[in-house]
Amino acid sequence: MLAVPSTALGRAWSMVDAEHHAALQVLLGLPNTVIHDLSPEVAQEAGLLLASQGLDDIATGQVVSAARRRGWPAVTGDPGTLRKLDPLVPIEELP
Repeated sequence: MLAVPSTALGRAWSMVDAEHHAALQVLLGLPNTVIHDLSPEVAQEAGLLLASQGLDDIATGQVVSAARRRGWPAVTGDPGTLRKLDPLVPIEELP
């Protein structure tokens, strides 16, 4: 299973070159991909977590919140902010 926070999905679409959009679409169509919506409860949890560290990147906050809730590692190419928010959340770094 791959849990994708909706805010991180939006960031991915904005950062991935257009030539790779088809690959992103395939990933999202896989039966083992689950999209986590930014519910009011998750928004509160992520927002309070970000505020505790003086940050304001809701995508990063939602990623950490989802990793905590599921007990799964966060997958990222930029682990610094995730580790700042919660050094105990396991992280799998992308190359």
